[in-house]
Amino acid sequence: MTGVEVEHYDLGGADPSAADIWIVGRDLEDSAGHLGDVRVLNSIIDMDELKELVTKICEEKGLI
Repeated sequence: MTGVEVEHYDLGGADPSAADIWIVGRDLEDSAGHLGDVRVLNSIIDMDELKELVTKICEEKGLI
């Protein structure tokens, strides 16, 4: 897969037009609603959960 970019933002500097999809921890779910397509992780340190979510998103977007 090519053409995928990953960046880190704090909510204060996050611009809704800066990403197609935002992935945040459950604690930021309410605060990130203004960003558009927000996906939520129960645990930001659970790599299995992250991999599962990213795979799901890529399948939805037809990337894999």
